[in-house]
Amino acid sequence: MSDFMIDGQIYSSDVLTEHSRSLMLALRFAEQEIWDINRRVGVAQTARNTYVLVLNKLLPKPLSDSSDEQGVLTFGTKKYLRSELSEEANKHLDAILETDKLLAQLQDDYAIAETARAIYGRDFKASVSTLH
Repeated sequence: MSDFMIDGQIYSSDVLTEHSRSLMLALRFAEQEIWDINRRVGVAQTARNTYVLVLNKLLPKPLSDSSDEQGVLTFGTKKYLRSELSEEANKHLDAILETDKLLAQLQDDYAIAETARAIYGRDFKASVSTLH
């Protein structure tokens, strides 16, 4: 096989036990998941920022009072009647809300992958500690 590095330590895969190899593969998988989640967060955040920019251009005149009635949307520091939003503005608003849900799910996924990475890394280091 080949040499690889984990947390600054170089290991030779030729001397690993089967258990250590399976932990190494699991660790690599978790790290790949973290990379993929970070990439997806970047895409989602870019999309969200674009939706916000477009929505800002589509918003009607804000309400003059600080009403907290049903159907009042607070965007930034201003309030709008959702019923006064154009169809396009409503679509962008819905896209922002869906993107926020996606970003929340990605945060949860990241926490799970990071926990797995930490555990696999700990167990891998323990499994190879007798090899050095």
